[in-house]
Amino acid sequence: MQATWWEKTVEYGFILRLNAAGRLDFAAPIAGRHERSSGDGIFGKDKKLVLVEFKRDKSEIAAEKTIFTDYDVAANQLNHYNHHWIVYGGLTNEQKLGLGNQKYFDPNARSADLADILSMGITHPEFMNYLEQLQYYRSADGRGGGGHVSPESM
Repeated sequence: MQATWWEKTVEYGFILRLNAAGRLDFAAPIAGRHERSSGDGIFGKDKKLVLVEFKRDKSEIAAEKTIFTDYDVAANQLNHYNHHWIVYGGLTNEQKLGLGNQKYFDPNARSADLADILSMGITHPEFMNYLEQLQYYRSADGRGGGGHVSPESM
């Protein structure tokens, strides 16, 4: 029997692992236009925030490039930020769901311990600045009036 899981399974697994490790103070799922403007969730520990994009598996990461007006320019301008991550699912050798990760704009940068992603968070003002910059490079969402949402509405 082939194992099946979804992006939401990966998201729940991430939250459960961080919570079990005592590493999670704040979690806010994002959907709709807000998600298109930023990512799938904002998570925090000790007043520092990270932005996470969840993918069912590693093969779906490439689709992220399609939501930018120019992904390479965005990556060049935003790669110095260390708080934006992709978390994805995959089967372990024991045929159980494992979670992998990589920095959003750098597929070679990974965290050996998933819970350590939260230690790379940034302050709220820095986070708001990052959202503005990120939205500048993302294609506008055509749903519900189109465009982007303001960082303040996040």
